[in-house]
Amino acid sequence: MKKVHQVLIVLGVLLLGCSKEQYNKTPASSIEIRIDHSVDGQELTMDKIMYSHPGGYAYSVTKLKYYLSDIKLIKSGGSVSVSKFIYIDALNPETYLFHLPENSSFNAIEFTFGLYEQINHHDSLPLTNENLKMIWPDEMGGGYHFMKLEGHYAPGNDAEKGYTMHLGANNFQFKVRLNTAFTLNNSRKQLVLNMNINEWFKNPVLYDFEKDGNYSMGIPENMKLLQNNGQTVFSIKSN
Repeated sequence: MKKVHQVLIVLGVLLLGCSKEQYNKTPASSIEIRIDHSVDGQELTMDKIMYSHPGGYAYSVTKLKYYLSDIKLIKSGGSVSVSKFIYIDALNPETYLFHLPENSSFNAIEFTFGLYEQINHHDSLPLTNENLKMIWPDEMGGGYHFMKLEGHYAPGNDAEKGYTMHLGANNFQFKVRLNTAFTLNNSRKQLVLNMNINEWFKNPVLYDFEKDGNYSMGIPENMKLLQNNGQTVFSIKSN
């Protein structure tokens, strides 16, 4: 069942000279964010070797967990902060509802994939079971996993194999900006984003499990491939 997270935004881009009363006003509008997951237009079904990898073999997804952080709505001349971070588990989809401190017209949503450096250290996040399971080893830089993407693949006549695409460590975060125009005027707006999982493996460079390796954790070259390909994994599905 989808859960709705309601977060009162008290931080954001505030104009100089705001009075204390302005901080205490009832939120003007709200934004609802939902993230869907697909593979080149096919809705994601977990744990089935049914998707075509750009390397020429079938693969499945058994786990997809990641963070988005420093989420902002972009407007002319500035931005409004939406959330410090959210945790996404594709197996247990959630809808996130955020109250905003002001009405405005917006032209984009922007976020960091993973955790931005200032909060990417142990104990910076609540000690939930989900966050604890995302801890990145100290010997590899500490902080948290930005993503765990795992599954199986069937390379030709060979036996089925597993893959683990893990991304973490500072310098492997990346910014995403998605253009989308809308106005909030004491209203509620839903944005539906989509992650196309195949983009991790094909754009701009092919990531082939057989040639590049079926795991990435602790391998800077492989994590760099994922970081570069990750620039195009998200799109606006509807607004």
